[in-house]
Amino acid sequence: MREGSKSRKPIILMVGFIVIAAVVFAGAFAVGRVTKDPTTDQSYKEVTSQVTKTENQIKANRSTTKELTKKRDELREDLAEEKKQAEADRKVFEQYGGDAQAGKPALIVESISPDEDPLYAATGGSIDLYYYPKFTVRNNTGHVLLGAVVKYTIIGSNGNVLDGEGNAYVSNVVVYPGKTVVAEDMVKDAGFSGATIKPVSFNATVADSKDSDSTKTIDAQYADDVKTVTIP
Repeated sequence: MREGSKSRKPIILMVGFIVIAAVVFAGAFAVGRVTKDPTTDQSYKEVTSQVTKTENQIKANRSTTKELTKKRDELREDLAEEKKQAEADRKVFEQYGGDAQAGKPALIVESISPDEDPLYAATGGSIDLYYYPKFTVRNNTGHVLLGAVVKYTIIGSNGNVLDGEGNAYVSNVVVYPGKTVVAEDMVKDAGFSGATIKPVSFNATVADSKDSDSTKTIDAQYADDVKTVTIP
């Protein structure tokens, strides 16, 4: 019995040493895993990179949102200003719009001046003679007048039409109802002395009181009793 127990003792010691070595190795391995720097791990680096990208995207989104909000507010202000101006224009058109005089043309001819080119007299008649007919017309359209054309003829003393295509113009004006404006033309003399300038028709461009951004044209013929003038 004693001899058998002696033979088993070395085996028990050997197993004990193996167990201790295994425990020490496992502990050392675990400590190595715990004490390793996690920032050197590839997964950690990928997560960190993704977090950085996300943070940058959030910052960019905030900047974009701020810029878009600013533009939206500016557009709202512009729209409010446009509405305010449109309302002011509408009130102006309503204020200066009026009823036309009954029985009168939309453009009433107040006077006609067949002005002669002053250079003709200054040069002693050595140049061609030109006339500058001027038609003073009163706005009777009931709207703001923005431009007009007065068509006229030049009729000789014998009744023959010497020039049937005269057009006197005025444009880029703002003439309120009841006010006057002058339409002008230039025509080369063709034996017009003693002839009569007679308005035939007109067209007037006026502002539409119902829409401040629109215009409309009024056309009409003058009656036979329209004012005329004789060229000296």
